[in-house]
Amino acid sequence: MGWLLAGALVTLLALELLLRALPVIEGRIRSDDESLWPLHNYRPNEAYTYSLGWDMRHPQHGRVNNFGQLAPFDYAPGEARVAVIGDSYVESAMNLYDETLPALLGDALGNRRAAIGLAGSGLSLADYAALASQARAELAPQALVFVIIDGDIAESVQPRRGWHHYAGAADGGMALRMLALRSGQDSALSGRLAGSALYRYLRRNLGWSPPDPRTWLRTSEPAPAPTEAERAVSSQRQRQAIARFVQDVSVAAAGGPSCVTLLFDSDRGTLYGAPTREALDSPQMQAELAAQARAAGLQVVQLGPHFAQDYAQKRLRFDHSPFDRHWNSRGHAVAAAAALPSLTDACRLAPGQATRVPGSPS
Repeated sequence: MGWLLAGALVTLLALELLLRALPVIEGRIRSDDESLWPLHNYRPNEAYTYSLGWDMRHPQHGRVNNFGQLAPFDYAPGEARVAVIGDSYVESAMNLYDETLPALLGDALGNRRAAIGLAGSGLSLADYAALASQARAELAPQALVFVIIDGDIAESVQPRRGWHHYAGAADGGMALRMLALRSGQDSALSGRLAGSALYRYLRRNLGWSPPDPRTWLRTSEPAPAPTEAERAVSSQRQRQAIARFVQDVSVAAAGGPSCVTLLFDSDRGTLYGAPTREALDSPQMQAELAAQARAAGLQVVQLGPHFAQDYAQKRLRFDHSPFDRHWNSRGHAVAAAAALPSLTDACRLAPGQATRVPGSPS
């Protein structure tokens, strides 16, 4: 037994040393002050490593800036004219920063820092609204670009620990609420274990979670399908959330509603011959969001036709499928080209007009 235990310890030590030399996911720890989240997303001024899956595909290394966002430069009030808001599609940890939507829009506007990304994994419409309000107060961008992904609407009315959601208010409308991620010392143990490359590999690359003794005696049963009445209530709540979101973001851009653009992603897999995915957000809810946005004077861009046209010409994929549906460099390039006219025409941001950045060449 002693030799067996010693062999196991030596094996674990060898695995730890090996994984420390490989691009295991590291860093990107949420900011300790959740009152500033999601604008101040991760712990600032730290290095990070990203990779995907057991074989650590798409390895990337970078830094978290002063706002806790993934960017190779710090943000300062008044410097950026455009803030690109979204979830992990905008955060784009699996791509080089130079190939991301914010970087490409900044380049098109004459200065890399003219556009910045404000994002976080798992965000929904409710988080986007909170983020837009925070950005207006701290950074004052003239224009906002929101990347709308399937699931953003449905998740915006679901109470999830660590995210915002829209909940019923006393006036019959919807109000923003947030459930704190951390409670007491629940994250203390995982925080200490995060120093181990083996633990990070199991948790973040493989998606393994330690067993919870509280669930050992519970039987796992599939959730019953929602009834017609429950679906009707859910649809009504989503419509109310859409109305509140449009109301919230219409006043968030310094340039006014015409300087707010919603980019709607599409099921790009159908272009490659993949089966159609079951949508988390119904086509009716997507159409409702687009219609209400247009009625409020916001710009709406459907990326589906842009992806289809580009694929017909170049036959290049826009994502890292079949392993990862996040946009690759081609996807970001098509999205940037589709978004730019809404900024230059409706919002009248002149291409090539440089933003003056202290310390940078004019």
